[in-house]
Amino acid sequence: MAEMQHYFIEKTASINDQIILDGEIAHRIVKVRRSQVSDEIELVDAEHNAYVAVIMALKGNEVLVKVVREAVLNPELPVSSTIVVGTSKGDKNEFIIQKATEMGVQHIIFFNADYSISRIKSDKIDKKLSRYQKIAQQAAEQSRRENIPTVRLIDKLSELSFTDYDTRLIAYEEAAKQHEHSALREALTALRPSQRIIMVFGPEGGISPLEIGFLESKQFKAAALGNRILRVETAPLYFLSALSYQLEMS
Repeated sequence: MAEMQHYFIEKTASINDQIILDGEIAHRIVKVRRSQVSDEIELVDAEHNAYVAVIMALKGNEVLVKVVREAVLNPELPVSSTIVVGTSKGDKNEFIIQKATEMGVQHIIFFNADYSISRIKSDKIDKKLSRYQKIAQQAAEQSRRENIPTVRLIDKLSELSFTDYDTRLIAYEEAAKQHEHSALREALTALRPSQRIIMVFGPEGGISPLEIGFLESKQFKAAALGNRILRVETAPLYFLSALSYQLEMS
């Protein structure tokens, strides 16, 4: 049996509601997935409530559905996780968004790091954000999440507010070279439900000494991600995998 389609809608819903879906969602239901009348889909409404809806009619660019029951989705991680990543060249940013969303991240922030080879220009931010948020939404739908991660683009780390985080970490390759692994293990072990954790990752060239100094002044701790040096697109996924294992499987 094919996995049920999963979509986010911008309105609230309740059981027995009839809802007209249009635009991108209708296109994907009709043209991409080739759905038929009586097929069931999952909807997550504006208040993050999940429902199963049955397709009642297909009318051109619109799909009429009826909400029939509540849906049980994959649970979100019990803590809120934020990754902050130096902007990278090519499609690495998009890869990070897609895979980090699948792994349960709540917030993704890209910044123009001192050593970033590719920098996001201010006149490109709106266009980039629109594409990045769409990638996050599609990944959240594919992984049947209740929430779509937020994606932000900033110029410097100093633009961030760090006061809301219970745990603050830096992925620092020098810590890996020194085989210092206790910081990450201790931080993840100490996490409690509803707490907030943030981890900063450098771009291809790493994090500069100035950035390390700034983050340490904000009570960030340097942490190694295993014994090997990881690529920028791999490091956040290592962290999220360790976080998921600690919270969901240990």
